[in-house]
Amino acid sequence: MNFPDLILNRKIWQRLMAAWETGKLPHSLLFYGPPGTGKEGHAIEIASLVSCQHPNEKGACGKCGGCRKVASFQHGNVYLILPLPRGKGTIKKEDDPLKGLKTAQLEELRKQMAAKGKDPYYRIELEHANTILINSIRDLRRKIYMTTSEFGWKVILIFEAEKLCIPQPESANALLKILEEPPDNTIFILVTSNVASMLDTIRSRCQQIYFPPLSDEQILADLIEHKVPGQQAGVIAHIAGGNIRLARELAGSFDTITGAIELLERALYDSNPDHWQNLISHCTVLKKQGNAALENFFRAVILYFRDILVFSQAGPQALVIRQFEAKYKQLTLKNTGVPWEQLIHQSENTLRYLKANGYVPLIITTWLLDLQSILNQENRLYFNLTEW
Repeated sequence: MNFPDLILNRKIWQRLMAAWETGKLPHSLLFYGPPGTGKEGHAIEIASLVSCQHPNEKGACGKCGGCRKVASFQHGNVYLILPLPRGKGTIKKEDDPLKGLKTAQLEELRKQMAAKGKDPYYRIELEHANTILINSIRDLRRKIYMTTSEFGWKVILIFEAEKLCIPQPESANALLKILEEPPDNTIFILVTSNVASMLDTIRSRCQQIYFPPLSDEQILADLIEHKVPGQQAGVIAHIAGGNIRLARELAGSFDTITGAIELLERALYDSNPDHWQNLISHCTVLKKQGNAALENFFRAVILYFRDILVFSQAGPQALVIRQFEAKYKQLTLKNTGVPWEQLIHQSENTLRYLKANGYVPLIITTWLLDLQSILNQENRLYFNLTEW
């Protein structure tokens, strides 16, 4: 294998290996599923397999010249297509799609491709790269019909394939013409986390393979293997939601998880109105970063309330965020009979409203009022956070 760090979906990989060995690997594959499930890594492994000079029962050898070239995106038979900035200059139909990029953008692209060659979960993401350019497909059409001196089949990797259709489907339509009559010994692998945004005509010409989220156990094992402390790894595995790339990012910034929960605590349990504004501002910033950042925050909050519920019913044995055990104890002692499941429910609903592009300050304010209403039933009192 070219990526020893890749968590293989063994069921999918065995199917692909069997299809390759029997000469039945489809000419067009569509890998889809949630982010951080290794779709792109599996696609690169297929490119390595069909380019490998010494494949084995597990896949590519990962050591030969073909494998090394694939991993560095320098193999003459492997083409990588991904979203690129449009560039400010005028690009003609026959121009290379990279011609419109500035020198700094080209250097950043090379840097990120090198990082991708080492880490199957790394996401290549250039600023202002919102679409797969029509010139990328035109350039591909010229190149794939040319002969090369390289060993193996030609493989076209298209990452973030849904952006073939943004803002208009001209790139998708151009690709469709190639998919209808693909060259011999050529494999297209389209990868997307948003399959619903792709043209039906593209999807219908591909063998579609769904990559499910990784299990919490798989993510936990990976984090521990990467020397993340056990307690932190357990929290991150729950929050990551099957996304290994997110899990590794959170491992490098674990303090942001506990910090976000402490923001909520101050807003709920301290009468200073500045704490409300701080939380509203925090969520507004997260929303600007995208729904994923906001969802991570709410997953942490829901996990926090879930822990309190578990502690109130069964004690500390099944806690996830164990470093908050003293807080949970004080909360449950001073707030007996709180229906913590209602706080979880309110938080889940609030996340749905935010993802539907509601007005963040209003939604967060309403959420806090609802949470405080639940906490203040039967005239419960706030307590001073400085006691913790």
